Amino acid sequence: MCRFALFNVKCKCCSVSFEEHQLKLIFKQFDSDKDGLLNKQELKNAFSYLGSRAPEWRTQRALSYADENGDGYIDDKELEKIINYAYRQNYKFR
Repeated sequence: MCRFALFNVKCKCCSVSFEEHQLKLIFKQFDSDKDGLLNKQELKNAFSYLGSRAPEWRTQRALSYADENGDGYIDDKELEKIINYAYRQNYKFR
């Protein structure tokens, strides 16, 4: 069974791109302290899970792009920008 079955996605040989709502579920899943915010480590873990070859770099780029108030955390409003950013990276089911 595909490890992405959690997201109710049918994939053929695991080569289907994530949709935005699936990316949102994945990022929210990595909010380990359940405070409604994503910190740098939580973002890095999410990008690692998505298969980023350089999750630390990807995290820095995502924070630079989305962290509007500069507090180092991604809130729900800023999460939409992260999802758009990740969607453009065209992560695929593996």
